[in-house]
Amino acid sequence: MKMIQGWVMSLALAVMAGLLAIPAAVAQDEGDTSALEAFRQQVADTFPDSAAGDEDAVAEEGVIDDPTMAVFVRNRTRKAFIDDEVDGIRDSVIARLAGEGVRILDPADVADSFTRYKITTAEEKAGLVDGVFSGGSVTRVAGMIDADYIVTVSISSADVRQREMGGAPVRTYRVSMPVKVLDGVTGASVYGDVITMTYPTQGAGGTEDTVYYSDLFNRAGDRIASTIMDSRDKWRAPSDRDVARVSFTVSTTIDELVNGLEQGARGPNELLDELRRTVGGVTVELDGLALGTSPGTFQAAPGMHQLRLTRQWMEPWQKTVEIREGSNFNVALELSDEGIRKFGSVEAFRAATALIYAEAAYTKGIKINFDTAAWQNAAIGNSGTTIDLDNISQGGLNNRTSE
Repeated sequence: MKMIQGWVMSLALAVMAGLLAIPAAVAQDEGDTSALEAFRQQVADTFPDSAAGDEDAVAEEGVIDDPTMAVFVRNRTRKAFIDDEVDGIRDSVIARLAGEGVRILDPADVADSFTRYKITTAEEKAGLVDGVFSGGSVTRVAGMIDADYIVTVSISSADVRQREMGGAPVRTYRVSMPVKVLDGVTGASVYGDVITMTYPTQGAGGTEDTVYYSDLFNRAGDRIASTIMDSRDKWRAPSDRDVARVSFTVSTTIDELVNGLEQGARGPNELLDELRRTVGGVTVELDGLALGTSPGTFQAAPGMHQLRLTRQWMEPWQKTVEIREGSNFNVALELSDEGIRKFGSVEAFRAATALIYAEAAYTKGIKINFDTAAWQNAAIGNSGTTIDLDNISQGGLNNRTSE
């Protein structure tokens, strides 16, 4: 109480100096600390930089206010019946986290995001979800669903052990579940733990194993949510997640083909640029988000990303790439099966592209004189590599990996 009176005297002097006024602390019982805490809060609110507020400030420094999270749960055991428990575990974790100041993305909204980004095949969806657990697709999926963090829960093992205690059989059911909280911006793990739950039973059995496992998973949901929230002070603050962006460029063999056609065109630069986008039309996506069309210069946080290029009649190209300042990606796009059926040959595809370019140029009043010797090759087949476009010959592609 003497300490409180000392604080009151100091604040009274501050009032006399014309700084500001703060009401004195209310008298309290020695066992009741509520008034003391209220007074400390008054001091912290009045003097944000004072020592009285430092302790709370340190505790909250790494916390993002109302973060948005998505929860993914996966069965990695060989027990097929545990697949039926996945939704229950996820719902249990979501229900508990939702009451802790965290905004949880509804699983239906997450599923809709895959469709919205045209990820419609079961294989690609499974690959992305698998990537979330391995860390490879975290930033891409987080960008698609607009999540600050992604929580992954893996059911890695589920077994039963039998032994005797005091001459009586004892069966112990045990499940193990690694849990991670992944930063949606960097893809890095900000928290990880392994949750282990056990259920000992007496007797030789008789009850279905699924009953005991269901009970374990029900209790595990609360345990997982609690351990996640207990780690929240370790998560990155917004200022720590702001990463300086770097510039990188993307071009393709389609762009080289259009460049060859463009050499005979004469017109304003803005119209030529529009023609290049219209006829080339290669869409550039990074981590599931469309950035624009190639050729172009784009920006992203440095590090590993999923780069994807798509165009009608061409095979989609996708690869995990490392982006640094000045990275230049020259990509060989190849005719898809549909493209081969439609055009029959690379030469026919080039001729069709030239015709489209000429018609588009004519409608815009651009004069054009094609020199077919300047045309560049388009690939056919599936090399799956990046190439040095300076070494493309008229007779074919000299594939070389380049950065």
